Amino acid sequence: MITSAAGIISLLDEEEPQLKEFALHKLNSIVNDFWAEISGSVDKIEVLYEDETFRSRAFAALVASKVFYHLGAFDESLNYALGAGDLFNVTDDTEYVETIIAKCIDHYTKQRVENAELPEDEEKKSIDPRLEGIVNKMFLRCLGDHKYKQAIGIALETRRLDIFEKTILESNDVSGLLAYSLKVCMSLMQNKKFRNEVLRVLVKLYMNLEKPDFINVCQCLIFLDDPQAVSDILEKLVKEDNLLMAYQICFDLYESASQQFLSSVIQNLRTVGTPIPAVPGSTNTGTVPIADKDSDAMETDDKASSSPAGKAADSDEPKDQNAKMIKILSGEMAIEFHLQFLIRNNNTDLMILKNTKDAVRNSVCHTATVIANSFMHTGTTSDQFLRYKNLEWLARATNWAKFTATASLGVIHKGHEKEALQLMATYLPKDTSPGSAYQEGGGLYALGLIHANHGGDIIDYLLSQLKNASNDIVRHGGGLGLGLAALGTARQDVYDLLKSNLYQDDAVTGEAAGLALGLVMLGSKSAQAIEDMVGYAQETQHEKILRGLAVGIAMVMYGRMEEADTLIESLCRDKDPILRRSGMYTVGMAYCGSGNNKAIRRLLHVAEAINLLEPMTNDPVNYVRQGALISSALIMIQQTEVTCPKVNQFRQLYSKVINDKHDDVMAKFGAILAQGILDAGGRNVTISLQSRTGHTHMPSVVGLLVFTQFWFWFPLSHFLSLAFTPTAIIGLNKDLKMPKVQYRSNCKPSTFAYPPALEVPKEKEKEKVRAEKEKKDEEKEKEKEKEKEKEKKKEPEPNFQLMENPARVMPAQLKVLNMPETCRYQPFKPLHTGGIIIMKDTSEEEEELVEPVSAHGPKIEEEEQEPEAPESFEYVDE
Repeated sequence: MITSAAGIISLLDEEEPQLKEFALHKLNSIVNDFWAEISGSVDKIEVLYEDETFRSRAFAALVASKVFYHLGAFDESLNYALGAGDLFNVTDDTEYVETIIAKCIDHYTKQRVENAELPEDEEKKSIDPRLEGIVNKMFLRCLGDHKYKQAIGIALETRRLDIFEKTILESNDVSGLLAYSLKVCMSLMQNKKFRNEVLRVLVKLYMNLEKPDFINVCQCLIFLDDPQAVSDILEKLVKEDNLLMAYQICFDLYESASQQFLSSVIQNLRTVGTPIPAVPGSTNTGTVPIADKDSDAMETDDKASSSPAGKAADSDEPKDQNAKMIKILSGEMAIEFHLQFLIRNNNTDLMILKNTKDAVRNSVCHTATVIANSFMHTGTTSDQFLRYKNLEWLARATNWAKFTATASLGVIHKGHEKEALQLMATYLPKDTSPGSAYQEGGGLYALGLIHANHGGDIIDYLLSQLKNASNDIVRHGGGLGLGLAALGTARQDVYDLLKSNLYQDDAVTGEAAGLALGLVMLGSKSAQAIEDMVGYAQETQHEKILRGLAVGIAMVMYGRMEEADTLIESLCRDKDPILRRSGMYTVGMAYCGSGNNKAIRRLLHVAEAINLLEPMTNDPVNYVRQGALISSALIMIQQTEVTCPKVNQFRQLYSKVINDKHDDVMAKFGAILAQGILDAGGRNVTISLQSRTGHTHMPSVVGLLVFTQFWFWFPLSHFLSLAFTPTAIIGLNKDLKMPKVQYRSNCKPSTFAYPPALEVPKEKEKEKVRAEKEKKDEEKEKEKEKEKEKEKKKEPEPNFQLMENPARVMPAQLKVLNMPETCRYQPFKPLHTGGIIIMKDTSEEEEELVEPVSAHGPKIEEEEQEPEAPESFEYVDE
């Protein structure tokens, strides 16, 4: 057994090359044990490596590399490992090899990225071919071991698109790796230029599949901002009579793409063949140019005269199909189906609201209850809590509280666009007799909330109302409503009107105008808008206007990432603290959704977040408690006792805070809002910053940012409704109607069930009667409980549940959802994505359709009238 390496090291001083070679071979075999001793003579080994006449230079490099590795000098170790050439075996499963390979990849990645980010006119730095050789060997090792995901990861990090493409094509699961690559690309890549290059490769690979995956191709094209290519795919699908796929893509586009992108696709579809009239209420009707009718009419007449009647009829078919696609892309159909889902599945517990209403005594809590009611009934169109028995209570709202209460109707009727003007007619400005300014301003704000991100014709109505408004309160509501309806349209006429309102230097009008300018110019990166808004913010003396502009400026830079850095730097250095805060908002909006969302979700797990918030609900500072209560509801929305055991504990906490007469108003405000958020949308919505396809959901981001401003201005609480996303799965047939179909959820019904309703308290019995019956009742109840327990034991809960279309399915539940084996319908995409899914009917039998439900929610039945008394008569006893 060797106890020292001194003898072998001494051979390095010999003159014979063979002895030196022998010494290096021996040292290589013992270096892991005697590296400390060998390190004293490492300079001799380095001299041998540098001697070009020495035959075993590579061996000297390998030994030197291992010595430096043990010394912790990894850069020198890597340098000598490169000099070892083929002697450095990447397939060895040793800690030394793994570490050097990791260093090698890091070094190679750094050089590749630096070259990629250099301007095109600058010369690229040369990369050591030996370094690239080791990386190439590593790729071959990954492919040989079938570690395709690892190879894709390294290929993307090192910007090697050739290896990226080769890895996917050589794998035995091409479609699976394409899906994985798309997910990585969407969630982890922060460099836009390289991400676009990867997406183009993915588009090519998806299109080259035996059966092209058009759904995912279009998701890639959204990121590439290529509406023309999407239009071409839709046109191709229509020509190939693959209509159902085209419809599915249109629904996915509406959910994921921006307003400008959808407008371009709609415009392109209108120019295909005979133009189609604009759909009422379609996306950005104000910005989509319509083709010249006269020239098109002449063209149609020529075709009609030269074609047989049969061909003319055929040409109408694509026109009808394009009209349907435009209707889907405009959002009209998705909004209508989600409205139907929320009305049909409304499961609000009015007893919670009643208890809160009875417990509150001041105006702040009154306003909070009105807001909570609107959250609970978001999109359900059910305003029965306000309309029945509570009108007198609602009438207590005065001034700005009346404004907030009126606007809350917009949240309740969100998406109910067809009858919006009729519904809000009582509250809107009239030419004949001027009403309450607070009511009229709230009515205009409500119209914006109903049409948020889907303005269409209502934009022009709000424009005219804002032009004619003579009161600052009406202008405030009109500005907010117009901003919501024209969200992200960047319409110049809307921008100019809002700017003129801002320049009036009125605090109330200016606050709404500053915020609305940001809503309209959302994500546009307009240099003119930034110059106008920042310039005015630095001049104005009104803090309200400054606060509105602070949020508005941030919204202009939504999603612009590094393009916003100059503005961020400028705002963060401003002398005004509100503009410095605007700099922070701009960071959030510009880089929203660009980080590693998966890692963040893993770190901030729901359970961990609740554990952080729980102590804060007992904080001595009341506004901390308020924030903690609202945050807990945002986290636990749609959680059940099975998925989050603490949810009932928090429900009880909210109720306790509300009913405690000695608790602070701020904490009560937070608890009341928390109750509303927890049961939002009839318990059928969640809060999500991403669409189902992984894109950042713009309205949700805007809604949550502006919602945080409720601290300064209660009416802005309503913006949270923009972030509410229905947790629905809605199946549609070829006619875009809901067929009667069932979904199978492979878990116990209680896992995702609605929370049980609160029990209605019984009327107080007389004390004597209660005393007499008390014992008997207790005995009966005990017997009943025993019987119930026996029944429960006899009937175990089933392991699955069948749900009717449209169904409430929570995100976690989608993983265990499938179609029953006997189902006649086949979905066009996997059910685990949720949302609106086109179904293919495999049967020729007549379809059963789901009957649509009427708006305004469930009605309280009127008491039956007693029959009229008979006419008077004289009774004769015979």
